[in-house]
Amino acid sequence: MATLEILVQLQASAPIPAYSVFTVEIPDALVEELAKEDLPANWRAYPSPASNRALGDGWIASGRSAVLQTPSAMITHEHNFLINPEHKDFVRLDFSIPKPFDVDPRVFQGTART
Repeated sequence: MATLEILVQLQASAPIPAYSVFTVEIPDALVEELAKEDLPANWRAYPSPASNRALGDGWIASGRSAVLQTPSAMITHEHNFLINPEHKDFVRLDFSIPKPFDVDPRVFQGTART
């Protein structure tokens, strides 16, 4: 899922060589779920509407949870997890050691535009 998100965001360039990948173990109790019904009608629009950013900003400001689970705009039965590193429970997340983001270069063919 993360690779697809990167492809969408990097439409005009190749991936940055310094990218890394890692896993995160997240205790269920630290996750707040944002349901599709709670999103604005145009939440899947591109570019992302200001109302989406306002939801995220409000979540950060509220300090309600360390992690927000949101539906993916690209594959709606999948989810993205937003992590608030300023939240007091952030230290309860278990991050693996970062590894190089080693993806077959063919994945990114056609993303760079000249």
